[in-house]
Amino acid sequence: QGAGWVPFVLGRMDNMFRHSRASEEVRSFVKLLPSEYWFRQGATTFQEEDCVGQMAHIIGEDNLMWGSDYPHPDGVWPDSKAVIQETMGQLPAPVLRKIICDNAVRLYRMGE
Repeated sequence: QGAGWVPFVLGRMDNMFRHSRASEEVRSFVKLLPSEYWFRQGATTFQEEDCVGQMAHIIGEDNLMWGSDYPHPDGVWPDSKAVIQETMGQLPAPVLRKIICDNAVRLYRMGE
């Protein structure tokens, strides 16, 4: 699915929502901006996108999950560590840990 699309789509949806002529009935049901729903309950995975390390704060560091796609032929294994360093090496260690481990554990409830 990837993650580079997220900032554009969130901005577009928020803009459309702000300027829509939605009925009062819809507006009474939809309380938040689309991006607020994303940050509350959205998630996406990615493998090898150079822009993600630079945009993690925009996409949401709690909404990203890196995946090696192992054992598929288009996966990055056995070069996973190098790919992580090249694409996200500039991120602080706690943020990097969230993206490569903790977010998936939380989302899929693997630590319970």
